[in-house]
Amino acid sequence: MLKNSSNRLFVWIGLCLLFCMQRPLLAQEMVPEREQMHLQGKVKSLEEREYSAYEKTKPDGTREFFKDEETGIVSHQWTAFTRRGNVSEERIYDESGRVAAKTVYKYSETGDLMELHEYNEKGKKCGKTLFTYTSHRKYATQTVFLSDGSVEVATYYYDPKFPKLDLLDSVVWKTPTETRVEICLYCKHQSVGGCATPPGKPLASQLGPLLEKIWLVNGEMKKKVVYNNDNEGKFLSEYYEEIGKDKEERYSLSYTYDAQNRMTSVKRYDETKEWDDNSSLVKPFEYKIIWEYDDYGNVTSEKWYNCRNELTNATYYVYSYDDQHNWVKQMVFDEEQHVNTIVEREIAYY
Repeated sequence: MLKNSSNRLFVWIGLCLLFCMQRPLLAQEMVPEREQMHLQGKVKSLEEREYSAYEKTKPDGTREFFKDEETGIVSHQWTAFTRRGNVSEERIYDESGRVAAKTVYKYSETGDLMELHEYNEKGKKCGKTLFTYTSHRKYATQTVFLSDGSVEVATYYYDPKFPKLDLLDSVVWKTPTETRVEICLYCKHQSVGGCATPPGKPLASQLGPLLEKIWLVNGEMKKKVVYNNDNEGKFLSEYYEEIGKDKEERYSLSYTYDAQNRMTSVKRYDETKEWDDNSSLVKPFEYKIIWEYDDYGNVTSEKWYNCRNELTNATYYVYSYDDQHNWVKQMVFDEEQHVNTIVEREIAYY
């Protein structure tokens, strides 16, 4: 069964990294967090409460859905936005409604994030991060001051041959105990693997489709990812090699998209298993996930399948919207269409 939370965590972390990675490497604009969170209009603040839920069947056979008031709030958070659409403050509340953690963001006049301050449940500052930028408004350094007094510094290096693109070449993280290096390799020819230049577009404008990333820790390679891109720069597949002291893991992920460039499926393959390339059979996958969306771009279903293509788990989402087309209520159902949770939002606009 794929109800295991670690599987879900792996996939969602991977997908988040995937989408976060595509924009900063190539895009010249800073995308407001409000847009990344799929919020419409000039949102000033967003408060979200999640409740456990139950249902009752009425005499006519229809069902009613209720918040479980005895269990109380499962999670509660509040986010404020600047007029530019960037997050200015985030709060996480505990079960009693008190602030358990707070993060405050400070920006430059051009909207670049300059400082990030973290506070604990007592309101005491427990962390701080400072940012500097290149002349093209890309990260230059990131300095993290931790609560134990230690400092971590990330330095971003860019390919000097293409200064107008400010193409990320590597990131070096230095801590008191280790040095972590992330190296990015790009397509710099008209056709290398899956990064052919689209017709009618000059090569210079297409420099940068990501082909490979390598992670080193204290000089030793720990992980490598090889990407296959389409002509629009979307990742079609990724091949992972993770090297550890106890094991070496190799796996791949493949993706499909709809006409709106929304991810509709991901499959994971175990590359450590031997496979006959001459076989006429389709290469088996470990599992796959399929998503469906509504007209506003919100996920309406998430279905998990095993290697035999049998449905093992499904989650369905039903939304209520405000007049800005932002959802203000979300009901979450399991594969048997029983309600699990109800999430309510309060949205304020400028």
